[in-house]
Amino acid sequence: MSSYYKKINGKNYDKAMLDIAGKSVKGKGDGRISLADSRNIIKAISDGGKVTDIEKRTLNYILENYTLTETALKHIEKSMADLIEPEMEKESKSVKTVQVAEAVYVPEAKAAPEKSGNKIFLILVLILLAIFALFAFFKYFYKGNVADNVVSEKKEEPAPPVQDQILESEKDKTDITSTEDKTEPVQVKPLAENEYLVKEKDTLVLISEALYGDYKKWEDIYKLNKDKISNPTLLYPGQVLLLPEKSRN
Repeated sequence: MSSYYKKINGKNYDKAMLDIAGKSVKGKGDGRISLADSRNIIKAISDGGKVTDIEKRTLNYILENYTLTETALKHIEKSMADLIEPEMEKESKSVKTVQVAEAVYVPEAKAAPEKSGNKIFLILVLILLAIFALFAFFKYFYKGNVADNVVSEKKEEPAPPVQDQILESEKDKTDITSTEDKTEPVQVKPLAENEYLVKEKDTLVLISEALYGDYKKWEDIYKLNKDKISNPTLLYPGQVLLLPEKSRN
């Protein structure tokens, strides 16, 4: 394990990816990870054919602790999207295959020998008929006689006049209408001045360029929203991000 992984704060990280990131900034240029270096990082991720949790954790660590050029960051965003989407489609297809297999298998599982099945079916039918007969006797014969005796002992109360019934019905309709009219529309909380609603295809780099004219501001936006963004390369439509107020134009 020591040759493939490196422990940081008790967690395993991909050693090859960390070595690439460290060598790319050590004594070179402006100390940022370049496009060529980002390609080597993505190659190290895609060599296994599947993006593992440790590789995702390592990429997040690199994005948080190293500075990347704009082209390098965009390349990582696009490459990760291309790697993750096929995995999600593959998992979805495997779930559907299992569901189809279960649907085909269930009728066969329910099949049983004809003789034993017929006997059990006849027994169940007889039991159900007996229960139904007892229920009908109690409901219609025994209970009906008791009810007739009670009704004969009580004086029948006259039904209310038809006019009173109509007035009562109109009153109920009025109450329902007045209740519906009092329903107030749901108020939607507007965005504050220092908030931004993420749209489809938005990235931190694009948002930074659009709002500040400087792609480097993506790091400030990310640090301010770490509790909402687990991966700076992945944003979801509908997220509300806080913007750095002091630097906002």
